[in-house]
Amino acid sequence: MSKGQETNEANAGPVKASEMGMEDSIEHHVPMWSKVGFIGAGNMAQAVATSLIRTGLCIPAQIIASAPSARYKFHWPQPMDFCHDNVRVVNEAEYIFLAMKPQYLDQAIQGLVNDKVVLNGSKAIVSMLVGIDLQTLKKKLSPLIPDSNNAPEIIRIMPNVAMKYGKGVTGLSHDNIKPDNEHLMMTQKILEQGGIVEVIPEKLMNAFGAIAGSGAAYLFLVMDAMADGAVKQGIPRDMALRIGTQLLKGAGQLAHKDLIRLDHAAQAHPAVLKDSICSPGGSSIAGIHALEKAGVRCAFIDAIEAAKKRSDEIGALAKE
Repeated sequence: MSKGQETNEANAGPVKASEMGMEDSIEHHVPMWSKVGFIGAGNMAQAVATSLIRTGLCIPAQIIASAPSARYKFHWPQPMDFCHDNVRVVNEAEYIFLAMKPQYLDQAIQGLVNDKVVLNGSKAIVSMLVGIDLQTLKKKLSPLIPDSNNAPEIIRIMPNVAMKYGKGVTGLSHDNIKPDNEHLMMTQKILEQGGIVEVIPEKLMNAFGAIAGSGAAYLFLVMDAMADGAVKQGIPRDMALRIGTQLLKGAGQLAHKDLIRLDHAAQAHPAVLKDSICSPGGSSIAGIHALEKAGVRCAFIDAIEAAKKRSDEIGALAKE
């Protein structure tokens, strides 16, 4: 496995159960004889795995992950099974998450082919690879599937890192799998441990990823910029960051409670909340004017368009 295989390199420091909010005694729902496996052990894979442990859907012994370096082990729930062998993950896990960077997919598959690994209907392949569509993935996996009538279910997802604390949102697409399919239902349940799951047409997946998958990065940039503005006005950096963190948390809660759950769609618009804060002739509307003058609204639209375009490009390269 290549060193670049993970989706993102994790920060230093071992994961402690208390840091994940793990609950002591919750009945686990993934059958004890089943395992959830990850090929690639970066931030996104860790977020999914941590959500499973946090909610009690799995115990650590039911999770196996492969990565090229032992240092990644310290960022995963213990005592989960951590190795450097993709073959072990595929052979032992029933639900196999493809969590490497897209450019390392071919290398990972070739390694499995070389070791004569076979995939069949007892497995579910869950891809979180940016840009790579189901048709391309099925074609690339075909050397591992000798019997097309006994093929694994292949599901495409786009999660985000907030799954770690149950506040994520995941897009899910599949190719005409029956709704009552056991692997599909359990995959959805696995993902629901990290937040909400939106089942979407695959043609929307790259756009979905541009906002849901990448959106947290945009908001962290906003938080950083607002902290800089506060520091410029004399507020200490640590206080500015505390304010920014609570601000995003509170604004998200307001949006969730006051917009998403409203019965009348005409009222369900973020401008309603924005207008409720901006008093006539007040400081908030002056700040909004400055943001609009600087083109912040268009910048966010451009950011989502650019992220979606890049996912399209990655997908096109994978087809070559």
